[in-house]
Amino acid sequence: MPNDFVGLSLEEALNNFIFKSTVRIALLNQEIKSLRRLTTERTEAYNDLCGAVLKHADDTRQIVQHIEALSIAQEEKTSLLEYLKVATLESAFYHMGHALIEMKGLQAVSNINTCFVRRTKKYWVDLNNIETLCGLIIPHLPVYIFGDDGSGKISSYISSVYFDTNSFHLYDRRIKRDQGAKSLRIRSYGESSIISYVELKTHEDGWTGEKSTKKRFLVHTKLIPKLAKGIDIWEEIKTINTSLNDESLILYQEVLSLIRDLSLKPVVKTVYRRTAFQFPEDSSIRISLDTDLAMWSGDVGKYFPYAILEIKLEEGNEEDWVLALMNSSLIMPVDKFSKYLHGCSVHYSSVPSIPYWYNQISMSFKQDFQITHEPTQNIKLEKINSEISNLLHSIINRSNQSSYTSDEGRNYSSESSSGSNSTTALLTNCYLNSSRQPNEVAQNSSTSASHNEYLREEAERPPGVSYEASETNQCSETSQMGCECSGLNCGMRSQNTQQPQTQNMQQIHTKNTNVNRQTMNTEETPERDFFQPSALRRPGEPAVPSVPSSKPVTVPVRVEPKVFFANERTFLSWLHFAIFIGGIGAALMGLGDTHAALSGVCFIIVSVIFSIYALYLYMWRGNKIKEKDPGPYDDNHGPIILVAVFLSAMVTSVFFKFPLK
Repeated sequence: MPNDFVGLSLEEALNNFIFKSTVRIALLNQEIKSLRRLTTERTEAYNDLCGAVLKHADDTRQIVQHIEALSIAQEEKTSLLEYLKVATLESAFYHMGHALIEMKGLQAVSNINTCFVRRTKKYWVDLNNIETLCGLIIPHLPVYIFGDDGSGKISSYISSVYFDTNSFHLYDRRIKRDQGAKSLRIRSYGESSIISYVELKTHEDGWTGEKSTKKRFLVHTKLIPKLAKGIDIWEEIKTINTSLNDESLILYQEVLSLIRDLSLKPVVKTVYRRTAFQFPEDSSIRISLDTDLAMWSGDVGKYFPYAILEIKLEEGNEEDWVLALMNSSLIMPVDKFSKYLHGCSVHYSSVPSIPYWYNQISMSFKQDFQITHEPTQNIKLEKINSEISNLLHSIINRSNQSSYTSDEGRNYSSESSSGSNSTTALLTNCYLNSSRQPNEVAQNSSTSASHNEYLREEAERPPGVSYEASETNQCSETSQMGCECSGLNCGMRSQNTQQPQTQNMQQIHTKNTNVNRQTMNTEETPERDFFQPSALRRPGEPAVPSVPSSKPVTVPVRVEPKVFFANERTFLSWLHFAIFIGGIGAALMGLGDTHAALSGVCFIIVSVIFSIYALYLYMWRGNKIKEKDPGPYDDNHGPIILVAVFLSAMVTSVFFKFPLK
């Protein structure tokens, strides 16, 4: 333990760590801005800064783990974790994204081509690992901000209201991935957006040769309640859908008919912050990170305990660093994860089945992993890195000793920090040094935001301006500990740290606590509640089952075209055999002999039976494949009967030939 920190108490060491972290953030921002002013080759300097940013994120991740493991009062933990949020890397990610775009000679805002074949993978991310994950991405992809207003915000709110029937007809078809399954949602970008999107997604199975589609048209946000009731509003929105008027009108009529015919109504609303990583004018690799996910049913909200990482890759464009990230222990793959399906499952007990991940979400997936660092070339950053590393070792050693000698007898495992000094191995070797032993995961919850502050800003904001555009970066180096949690800041939080800061927030938490799962009742969940701003409302309960659900679990099944081809090949094999037998029978009938003719008739009858059986088997299996029936697909009795019929025909043919001449 360094002599400089021997006399410090654990609390003083933690405060010193937080202070030095804010200093390092200021140095990082200063160096990034200096980098953007350079006109010479700056790739090496950029990679060096990426390593320094990752070092900061990794140090913060470790210190959060040890703060959560301390045997101190929960209020003290909350205070330390809130204080630590002033050292967020959000501004660094923002400026580094612009630096990388400028290095590539691109414009910060450009049109994006989305017309290509790509595959999508989804993952869960522990909230404490968010900044570390972003630190692994920024060397290769910049933060993409559509409509950048220069505020330094790297994420924006997205809210989606999903529609369904009382019996969850759309949910049931969607979870089974039936051919032609549809889902309807209304999506808004920013809680105060005056324009929203009505989106209709249609699933197409691979065997059809068609691609799944997502079509949408624009609608004034104030008109959404009318549309949700099935009222015709086309005359009021056709002026904002002029670019694709004919297609928009056809889609609008389809959506309106769907709402009216099925009596659709809002069932779930999801609200989250999205951070996107990609190059302008290039969508071959797109990564999005959704944080602060809340799922609402009326005024009842539940927060999702993980962040959601989505990686979209163009077919054939799989770079080494992306594959290394996808295979790392930092994230957990959850194939076909759906916010809509999970929101319905957690809020309604009347859903016909649950997704496969629903009962697994409460299980720990956190794993030990280590990231190797190399010294940075920047002298100032290297000095502060060394001081913080010494502090980190001191805090880890003290927390281990405190946990070992605690009166409560609680033992905590701490992750070793072996000589942590800057750049990640992913930048050079494109892989993570990770071990995959399971570790205990700390449950996470969102931090509270001030409702009064929100109302004040709403009153001062000009009409038509979104919350993100008018919001300034409140979490500066000298900001108060109670600043609003935004974007990546919310990765550093722990269970039971929610302390409402106003009476209004306490009332909201009272509403959201100890609420049973709802049934489909419009009186309990009035439609107007789904269309009210809810980004700053913090749910009080996690979106996880209190006990494992006993409902049927539906696993997504993808039917490949080759399955249908195999069924056709089997049918043709049977048909070929039937034609062969029928040909023999026809030849026997043409010999002119009565006995031969009778034998020929027997063989033709067998041929017809084989043909009918082959056609029946083909159609039976085809329907089961289309319905994604798990099987079995074999026929235990049919072949036995066919063999008996064939042998009977052979015996009859021989019998007609006696006596032999």
